[in-house]
Amino acid sequence: MDNQSFSRKLRRDLKSYAEIPGLVVKLQAEGLLTQLEKAVTYAFDTCENPDEQFKENLKIVVNSAIDVIYDSNSSKKD
Repeated sequence: MDNQSFSRKLRRDLKSYAEIPGLVVKLQAEGLLTQLEKAVTYAFDTCENPDEQFKENLKIVVNSAIDVIYDSNSSKKD
Protein backbone atom coordinates (compact mmCIF):
# COMPACT_ATOMS: atom_id res chain seq x y z
CA MET A 1 0.00 0.00 0.00
CA ASP A 2 1.46 3.34 -0.97
CA ASN A 3 1.75 6.21 1.50
CA GLN A 4 -1.23 8.14 0.17
CA SER A 5 -3.50 5.08 0.35
CA PHE A 6 -2.27 4.28 3.85
CA SER A 7 -2.92 7.85 5.00
CA ARG A 8 -6.44 7.80 3.49
CA LYS A 9 -7.23 4.46 5.12
CA LEU A 10 -6.03 5.64 8.52
CA ARG A 11 -8.15 8.80 8.26
CA ARG A 12 -11.16 6.74 7.12
CA ASP A 13 -10.70 4.48 10.15
CA LEU A 14 -10.66 7.56 12.38
CA LYS A 15 -13.97 8.75 10.95
CA SER A 16 -15.55 5.37 11.64
CA TYR A 17 -14.62 5.61 15.34
CA ALA A 18 -16.57 8.86 15.63
CA GLU A 19 -19.71 6.91 14.73
CA ILE A 20 -19.47 4.38 17.57
CA PRO A 21 -22.94 4.17 19.14
CA GLY A 22 -23.17 4.90 22.82
CA LEU A 23 -20.48 7.56 23.06
CA VAL A 24 -21.78 9.97 25.66
CA VAL A 25 -19.65 12.89 24.55
CA LYS A 26 -19.90 12.26 20.81
CA LEU A 27 -19.11 15.83 19.79
CA GLN A 28 -16.00 15.85 21.96
CA ALA A 29 -14.92 12.53 20.47
CA GLU A 30 -15.52 13.80 16.94
CA GLY A 31 -13.47 16.91 17.70
CA LEU A 32 -10.57 14.86 19.03
CA LEU A 33 -10.76 12.47 16.09
CA THR A 34 -10.72 15.44 13.70
CA GLN A 35 -7.53 16.65 15.38
CA LEU A 36 -6.03 13.17 15.01
CA GLU A 37 -6.99 13.17 11.34
CA LYS A 38 -5.23 16.51 10.89
CA ALA A 39 -2.18 15.12 12.71
CA VAL A 40 -2.05 12.12 10.35
CA THR A 41 -2.26 14.42 7.34
CA TYR A 42 0.43 16.71 8.77
CA ALA A 43 2.71 13.76 9.57
CA PHE A 44 2.55 12.50 6.00
CA ASP A 45 2.88 15.96 4.49
CA THR A 46 6.02 16.75 6.48
CA CYS A 47 7.78 13.37 6.41
CA GLU A 48 10.15 13.15 3.47
CA ASN A 49 10.22 9.36 3.29
CA PRO A 50 7.54 7.62 5.38
CA ASP A 51 8.78 4.03 5.64
CA GLU A 52 7.00 1.03 7.16
CA GLN A 53 8.34 1.84 10.65
CA PHE A 54 6.94 5.38 10.38
CA LYS A 55 3.56 3.97 9.37
CA GLU A 56 3.58 1.42 12.19
CA ASN A 57 4.51 4.07 14.77
CA LEU A 58 1.79 6.40 13.48
CA LYS A 59 -0.77 3.60 13.63
CA ILE A 60 0.22 2.82 17.24
CA VAL A 61 -0.16 6.48 18.25
CA VAL A 62 -3.54 6.78 16.55
CA ASN A 63 -4.87 3.53 18.01
CA SER A 64 -3.67 4.50 21.48
CA ALA A 65 -5.39 7.87 21.19
CA ILE A 66 -8.61 6.22 19.99
CA ASP A 67 -8.50 3.83 22.96
CA VAL A 68 -8.13 6.77 25.35
CA ILE A 69 -11.01 8.66 23.69
CA TYR A 70 -13.27 5.62 23.71
CA ASP A 71 -12.38 4.61 27.29
CA SER A 72 -12.90 8.12 28.64
CA ASN A 73 -16.26 8.43 26.92
CA SER A 74 -17.35 4.93 27.97
CA SER A 75 -16.53 5.65 31.60
CA LYS A 76 -18.71 8.77 31.50
CA LYS A 77 -21.75 6.56 30.78
CA ASP A 78 -21.52 4.94 34.22
